[in-house]
Amino acid sequence: MQLRIGVCGFTVLLDCSIHKYLDDILDRPRLDHKTVAIRMSSETRDALDELATIHNCFYGGKPNLARLLELIASGALILTPSPATSPD
Repeated sequence: MQLRIGVCGFTVLLDCSIHKYLDDILDRPRLDHKTVAIRMSSETRDALDELATIHNCFYGGKPNLARLLELIASGALILTPSPATSPD
C-alpha cells in the first residue's frame, strides 16, 4: 500500500512502511483514519490552526485540523459566530 502526500505542490507516493517509520521517528501515534484533502486559502488555514491551538488539538506537536474537526463533529466543541462588528 502506498501513501500519497503533497510536498511543495508536488504529489509524492510513499510506501506505508516508510510512513510507519516516519511516525516512529517523529514519536507520533499511528492512526487508521481516512484521508480528506481540502483546498483553502492561507488565511483560512492560519485561522483553523489558531482554533486548533486554542482548543488543544495537536498531533506531533503541531496544530491538528483533523482533531479539531473530530471535536466539532462529535458535538464536544460547538463554535458560534462572533458578533458582527460595525466599522467605525
